[in-house]
Amino acid sequence: MVLLTRILLFWGVNLFAHINAAQLCGTNVTLFSEKWGVQGETFNVTISFQNVRNKTVFNLMPEWDMLEVSDNSFEVVEDAEVDMNMTSHQFYLYKVKISCLNLKSEEEAANFEVPVSRTVTSNTVALVFQRIMTVSLAFAMLLMGCELKFEVVKSYLLRPLAPAAGMFCQYVCMPVMAYVIGYFFLSDNIYARYGLILVGCSPGGSFSNFWAGMKHLSETKNDQISLFQLSGVVIWT
Repeated sequence: MVLLTRILLFWGVNLFAHINAAQLCGTNVTLFSEKWGVQGETFNVTISFQNVRNKTVFNLMPEWDMLEVSDNSFEVVEDAEVDMNMTSHQFYLYKVKISCLNLKSEEEAANFEVPVSRTVTSNTVALVFQRIMTVSLAFAMLLMGCELKFEVVKSYLLRPLAPAAGMFCQYVCMPVMAYVIGYFFLSDNIYARYGLILVGCSPGGSFSNFWAGMKHLSETKNDQISLFQLSGVVIWT
């Protein structure tokens, strides 16, 4: 769900049914909105407090200051719904922390997600740029492919040490590095760690064809990696 949310936000899709819920200090807390926001615009968010047993003060804090909130503290004595305004200066899948102190004076907290999408103009510009880059890169790859000589590619296949080293780096070294980075820096976000590992073991190499200087070797390695990707990516994910 989180991965799908990030993809939809990238393409500027508004999510209407994105609901967060948690139990804090014995109270069921839900954060939702009938229409999530667009960057640069103010939107309304509702926080529902149900099954309130004692007077409790809830504090709300965005993880990134690009998201502004109209209220950050609520004192609740009974079941209620509190409306508040939020304004975002950047499209992003924000997290806001809602916390409270229980009867033992211990803090209880939970993170709630607030999706903010692109503006129509920003989304259109990004879409046009992506289309231009896709066509340009495809054309460049076509021209590079026309310059390849089968005899040279065959010679690399007969001496597979270099292509094998490339596959080892792509499907062993890079995924391991992605896992280690995610383990230490994204320990609180399991979905981001999965995404990082997926990126780490996904075949690439378009730019290496330009910078490697050995286009036949680079293309041979890329072809082998692309053929192995169906099993290699599945193994790691």
